[in-house]
Amino acid sequence: MKFFIFLFFIISRLFTQDVSLFISGWNVDEENGSWLDIYMENSEPVYGFQLNIDTSGLIGDVSELSFGSVFGGRAEDAGFALASNGSGLILCFSLEGNTIPNGVGVLTSVHWNADELMVYGPLYLEVVNVPGDGGVPLSWVVPNIPIVMNPIYGCLDPDANNYNPEADFDSGSCEYFQQGDLNQDNQLNVLDIVRMVNIIMGDIPSEYELWAGDMNEDEIIDVLDIVIIVNCIITDCWSVSTVTDFDGNVYNTVIIGDQEWMAENLKVTHYRNGDEIPNITNNSEWSSLSTGAYGIYNNDPTNTEVYGNLYNWYAVDDTRGVCPEGFHAPSDEEWMELEMTLGMSYEEAITEGYRGTDEGSQLAGNVDLWDSGALESNSEFGASGFLALPGGSRYDYNGYSYSMGNYCYFWSSTAISSGSAWCRFVGYNGSGVGRYSAYLRVGFSVRCIGD
Repeated sequence: MKFFIFLFFIISRLFTQDVSLFISGWNVDEENGSWLDIYMENSEPVYGFQLNIDTSGLIGDVSELSFGSVFGGRAEDAGFALASNGSGLILCFSLEGNTIPNGVGVLTSVHWNADELMVYGPLYLEVVNVPGDGGVPLSWVVPNIPIVMNPIYGCLDPDANNYNPEADFDSGSCEYFQQGDLNQDNQLNVLDIVRMVNIIMGDIPSEYELWAGDMNEDEIIDVLDIVIIVNCIITDCWSVSTVTDFDGNVYNTVIIGDQEWMAENLKVTHYRNGDEIPNITNNSEWSSLSTGAYGIYNNDPTNTEVYGNLYNWYAVDDTRGVCPEGFHAPSDEEWMELEMTLGMSYEEAITEGYRGTDEGSQLAGNVDLWDSGALESNSEFGASGFLALPGGSRYDYNGYSYSMGNYCYFWSSTAISSGSAWCRFVGYNGSGVGRYSAYLRVGFSVRCIGD
């Protein structure tokens, strides 16, 4: 990552001073956050130092600026005790009488939170004292030329239409083209259809056009994609909105008929009132639950990012609410309405078992995640925008995770008895949708529907 920090300082050997100190750089990485390096050149052994980082010249979110731990450099190598008061004061010394010998290099580094804020302007280093042998002050100099913080803020997401490759920090301004908008005019209309026809007839598409035109995500642009985009224009399905849960996770939503559904699996870890939903990693404990909880497939957090969490029915039914504000867990009747909107007959919808024709394929999405079979080979795969993913399940009797890549299961909020509730099932080897009863301790995915 690039950081546009203009370092205006002069490094020179100062024959009349014992010590030269200055801030030599600002660094950021995803693992360690943001920190400042302080450089020292000394011709006499240093027994300690007291410094202050002067932020008075900065403008912006200065009131939220704070400093953290002091670490590394020649001071840590010498066994010095390192401390900061959070406001820029740095105090370092040795409890064993160690010294920092003559030399040059990074003296120490200090964490701060500037990477999370918008701050601009000059940053100075002040030296309070640099003691030598016996606590006698050494002479020092600080080049009175600061680093000038002039970071560039912008959109850091390469998939956004206003991605700024020169930006250092995210300004929260990312804007996105949506699938179907081949000519990137932020509209879905006949111009996009004509471009798709040209590509089918032999024009070579750009990488963006390959993504934008592949409406059913089967990795090819063909007449099936044109059918989907025509339906989208007629039904105005392209109006994309989002909903945010208690943890701050943002989900796309999709309008299907008269319903608004989350187009992603739930991954929240708190009820709507802020109470924590227990994450049960022990299989024996999971199999004996009678209260709300969630698990993660194979206890691997990376699965949550793609497939969401697996919740037992007690969490779905909890009065504190597992879904975001304005949304709720769908009832069995609401699932049936969705299925009938996609073409299932009423007689089939109210039947228990595996039913329908291509409704499961319409609900599914992201062909790369599904095992090969009748689901993805159906021409209606991905047509609804619901984007059901094969997140598998967690069994009730042993707590084991099963069927990722093959099947997805969704809870309804409708209980059948004291021990079971209705669920929905989509599998790789069929294009329909299953309506079954499931034990309440089973872990399934959750999709929320608008109130």
